[in-house]
Amino acid sequence: MNAIAEQLDHQIQIRYRRWLHADLPGYLRKELSELKASEMTDRFYRHLAMGTEGIRERVGVGSNRINIYTIRRIARALATELEAQGSETLEQGVVIGYDGRLSSRGFAQQAALVLAHCGIRAYLLEQSRPTPQLSCAVRLLEAAAGIVITAGHYPREYSGCKLYGPDGSPMAPEASGRLGQAMAELEDEIGIPLMGQQEALEQGRLIMVGKELDQAYQRQLEMSVPLAKISKNKAAGIGIVFTALHGTGGEALQRMLKRAKYTHVYEVKEQAGPDPFFSTVKNPDPFCPEALEPALELARSVQADIVLAMDPQAQRLSLTIRESGSRYRTLRPDETGALLLDYIGMQIKRRDKSAASGSIYTSVLTGGLADEIAARYGLQLVRTLPGFRHIASAMADAEAMEEWPAVENASAAATELDSSASIPANVATSATSATTGAGAATGALRGQKRLSTEGEQAAAEVEKFQFRVQPVVKLRAKRQLLSSGHRRAAVSMVMAAPPSSLHQGATGPAAWGANMSLAERHTNTINLSVGKANSQSLHPRAAFVSTRVAQDTSSLNQGEGSLGEIAAPRPSSGTGDATSTSAAQPPSSGNSGESLASAVQPPGSGNSGDEATGSAQPQAPAPPFRLAYDESGGCLPADFVRDKDALQTAMLIAEMTAYYRGKKLTLAKRLQQLGELHGYHLEGQVSLVYNGLEGWQRIRNAMEKLRAEPPAAIGPLQVSAVCDYGSGEIRYRYRSRVEPTGLPAGEMIKYQLDGDAWCAVRASSAEPVLTLYYGCRADTAQESRRQTAALRSNLLVELESIL
Repeated sequence: MNAIAEQLDHQIQIRYRRWLHADLPGYLRKELSELKASEMTDRFYRHLAMGTEGIRERVGVGSNRINIYTIRRIARALATELEAQGSETLEQGVVIGYDGRLSSRGFAQQAALVLAHCGIRAYLLEQSRPTPQLSCAVRLLEAAAGIVITAGHYPREYSGCKLYGPDGSPMAPEASGRLGQAMAELEDEIGIPLMGQQEALEQGRLIMVGKELDQAYQRQLEMSVPLAKISKNKAAGIGIVFTALHGTGGEALQRMLKRAKYTHVYEVKEQAGPDPFFSTVKNPDPFCPEALEPALELARSVQADIVLAMDPQAQRLSLTIRESGSRYRTLRPDETGALLLDYIGMQIKRRDKSAASGSIYTSVLTGGLADEIAARYGLQLVRTLPGFRHIASAMADAEAMEEWPAVENASAAATELDSSASIPANVATSATSATTGAGAATGALRGQKRLSTEGEQAAAEVEKFQFRVQPVVKLRAKRQLLSSGHRRAAVSMVMAAPPSSLHQGATGPAAWGANMSLAERHTNTINLSVGKANSQSLHPRAAFVSTRVAQDTSSLNQGEGSLGEIAAPRPSSGTGDATSTSAAQPPSSGNSGESLASAVQPPGSGNSGDEATGSAQPQAPAPPFRLAYDESGGCLPADFVRDKDALQTAMLIAEMTAYYRGKKLTLAKRLQQLGELHGYHLEGQVSLVYNGLEGWQRIRNAMEKLRAEPPAAIGPLQVSAVCDYGSGEIRYRYRSRVEPTGLPAGEMIKYQLDGDAWCAVRASSAEPVLTLYYGCRADTAQESRRQTAALRSNLLVELESIL
């Protein structure tokens, strides 16, 4: 032990002396000189390491803090990862965004200039933007990766860095592991070089992205999220209070609600707009009661129906509902997820009771209510490890299982696309060249045109086309513009809108497929200034735009049907954590006006997984994506973004509230109905936060003891199964065999308890935090509260004996 301590002290001294003799900026030099001896260990005992959600730490001097040098180290490690993939990947570039914290813009610029020095094109957002827009931009620009500088809901002293893969998902564990290894090999973060900003701009290695991203995101949302037609009167009939908690999402949500005709919208003015000092909140967490108090005060004064609160990066969202009079209650993430899951299932059934419903993604830390609602509607439930990167990975796996229709005559399709005189000659040549050989992108477009006469099949195939096949034509054309100096035009080109005629008199894919040529269906003229060096107007065709142009608005907006009464018996469904739960097919007949109870008779079988967790994998291509949500308040209603998205979620909640208002229902009443039907599921969590190296050691010791000596009971409840995600094994009390979890490794242990109760212990990989999760199910709300309170107390006692 002494040898280890001496070695650690030696490393601390080496790192400290490196910083001491470096040419630091004045503010870092001053902070370093003022460090106390007791602070030195925490500042230099390690380098920042990648966690499941990237890196998050306090801002300050030292290798264990966020500063310009640790950000450069992350960017250089990312460059190493991309360099290993070849020159084509370097040209795809990296999109870089940031939140409104004090140093975020500067950190983003540092990352961009390190990448530029490595020969990688960096698309830097001009202003702070919601993180979901960064994910959307990575997909639209077909970048190789994305970086966002943000610390989420953490206090103002923190900053961080989150990385995204080429599909806009949080970086996958395998890539994150390689990145972590590359970071470990970069001992000297002080000496990492970067390119000058002006040089990077002149060489096209730094490209600024502005409001075209806002417009592209808005169009995607408007074509993807609405599930029912909400009249102007219904939209105006509900009151909405929202707060951005001094973050980046307020302006965007205000704009979107206004466009959707919600007129009684009230923003908490003192919390509007990015404020790096978070002047009204100590902890900008949308589930923190103190942070919500100004919004609740406003809601009581205007008698609002719902209160929406987003975290500063517009990813997590809390929903507060009015229960009666001036009494409001903030829902738990699992309650909000259950309401949305139920609403989506109902709308799918209302439109088409014979179609396969779709897939729902959630984590193993949400309880059994999701299983029961999914089974009721015939939805397939897929469970993953906590963290949206695991959900996104499962979504990608499902996409990989899909079979693409045969596509022929790619060259003919390219000729048809490129025949327009509006496309610059050099771009058309590049596009034609790109289609020689496989011709994947234009071939897919050709297949889309051919399928457009086949009604609903066309919509399905076009939806699969969105972001799935790399649109080689668009990518090469964009690069042609970039190399010729038209950088801003190239960025705007890929974010252009679909033709407005799609929304004017179109009656579904069959109609627009028959009446519009291929070029018309993918064409939009834009007129952009491309800078002082070349200010001519360009009119590239949006044939190179990957947008969801085949949304079947006629089927989405047909008659609303009838909600009816919920009177059906509780379905027989397990509460296990099966990786994938395949429900029975929905009823094949019935009109859209029948009651909800008769329209969604429960299937005859429950989960395919075992009682604690299963390892069953889907045996057939997954149905279409419908919803993803987790235990922390993250939710994703539409997959044009591949991470949790509070803006999408807020718009869907507003729609759901207005729809139920038209049926004489409130969200509180609907939630009560779900409890009466499926039982009262109650969940909770508590985080134990420790500090520094000692905190890491305590958590490591606790997890090792729990793994080596699992408790036989938590209070009076016997442990029936232990699911150890670290070892990947499930052990049952009454069985001798051991089963695999079927999921990747994670530092988490889950206990299935008698009486439909469960609990879990999870160690964070990014910071010394141990989080406890627990849940139960009872026949009454009062009994569920009593059981959950007892479970929480007993779990804390068990952990206290270990810690």
